[in-house]
Amino acid sequence: MSIISVTAVSAPKPLYQSLFVQVLAALLLGIVLGMAAPDFAVGLKVFSDAFLKLISMIVAPISPWLAVGVAVYGIMGSARGVTGVAMNTSIMEQVPSHFMGRVQNTFYFAGTLLQITLGFLVGAVAQWNLVAGFSIIGMVYAVAFVTATWPIGAAESMREASVVEE
Repeated sequence: MSIISVTAVSAPKPLYQSLFVQVLAALLLGIVLGMAAPDFAVGLKVFSDAFLKLISMIVAPISPWLAVGVAVYGIMGSARGVTGVAMNTSIMEQVPSHFMGRVQNTFYFAGTLLQITLGFLVGAVAQWNLVAGFSIIGMVYAVAFVTATWPIGAAESMREASVVEE
């Protein structure tokens, strides 16, 4: 015996019920109101102050974690800058100067393509399971750490050092 299930297709929500549209409309209304009637708009400052205090009440308990997140983001950004300098330095030693711009652009294009692909992958996986999305990001950082610290030329430089000593 087979079971047949029927699912009802819901009609799409009207545009005015979308949070994005509501925020955009409020933003545009605030701009128009501020330009057309600035005195009245200043009188509405009470509402904006209340809204900001409500947001502060929500954010305050998690603010230490926000500080840690900003610090980690800053450290990762600094590390990215240092690796960019290191990559450019090593490329400059190996690539003729008339090819340098093309090689750099190729690396930056490939890096951007990888970032976009990773972003879509993590977004798609996070829709299914948020922990799996963060796991992918963690694995990418782990692989990046291992490949950045792996001594690629260590054996070759040791051989060169032993030849110089002889």
